Amino acid sequence: MKRPTNDLIDRIYEAAFVPEMWDDVLEQAARRSRSAAGALFVFSQDMPLRGRSDRGIREFVDSFLDGPNPDEAPCVRRMMDERPTSFVQVDDFMSPEELQADPGRIIMRSLGIGVNACSVVVLPKGAVAMFLFNRWMADGGYDTGLLGTLDALRPHLARASLVSERLGLERAQNSVAIMENFGLPAAVLRPGGNVLAVNAQFEALDALFIARAFGGVSIADRDANVLLQTAVEDMQRRDQPSLVASIPIASQAGLPAHVVHLVPLRRSARDIFASADLLLVVSRVGASASIPSNALVMALFDLSPAESRLALRLAAGQSLAAAAQECDLSIASARTYLARIFSKTGTHSQHQLVALLRSTGSLGS
Repeated sequence: MKRPTNDLIDRIYEAAFVPEMWDDVLEQAARRSRSAAGALFVFSQDMPLRGRSDRGIREFVDSFLDGPNPDEAPCVRRMMDERPTSFVQVDDFMSPEELQADPGRIIMRSLGIGVNACSVVVLPKGAVAMFLFNRWMADGGYDTGLLGTLDALRPHLARASLVSERLGLERAQNSVAIMENFGLPAAVLRPGGNVLAVNAQFEALDALFIARAFGGVSIADRDANVLLQTAVEDMQRRDQPSLVASIPIASQAGLPAHVVHLVPLRRSARDIFASADLLLVVSRVGASASIPSNALVMALFDLSPAESRLALRLAAGQSLAAAAQECDLSIASARTYLARIFSKTGTHSQHQLVALLRSTGSLGS
């Protein structure tokens, strides 16, 4: 058994505060235990399985997480049932037939990876962290000394994961608190649209938003809610991000009284433990709202430069004919561009579009 070095222990606790450091920690722990690679998975009842890994198996872990029902893999379910508090050899809990048929193990064997070692840490609110290390097939299994090396790291890994879980929630709460300082109602959403944290200004908008089962949220306006639920679903897809990132909520007069802006949280902004996917910010539409910049409009709504120029001239109060002339477009081309702009912004009329664009001006100031 090798005792952990002070440098590795320091890095483990650094990962508690800097989520992207987990990849380096897993790689160093793998080297120290003579493993091929290491991975960390986090399970929770109200969100999909999440994971991080070192570079050695990152492609496999990403494809595993994107596959159908990764948390139902036989090896995963067996370890979730056992929840070992020290590192154990997973193969000792599986029959040869189960190991041969396990889809994940089949892929890992194709990469030359054999025996797994696993330990589980129970986190607050029912979440579970699973640390998994793998041996090259040519190197055989884990002996008592190698499992002891991993067990010497386990108390530090457990404490760091507990801190990460708590800090992730506090980061989400701090994010919406900062938005409140700017006068913006905001909420942080988990995968699937479940609410992780909200500020007081968002809670005050109970006439606009409806609480759903299992912590979800809906917009009371039916058309706007269809756009919200579609955007929440699409933003979870890596290869198909939602086109509508800002959603108008119409008042009874038919004009958008508020706009919901969805900001996807990616990479280091989305911690494996808090697992927030979206920041939802609400802005009020007012007659004095400023006209946003061209760059902001293009970023929020995925407009092309030509579409953005036309939209901003309409927001400035020009008619479609006048805006088309300034943009050097025929009226037919301008109508085609306007149809695309409506589709990307989720609006249905020039009045809605102008109100929506004016509401976004404060986000760029």
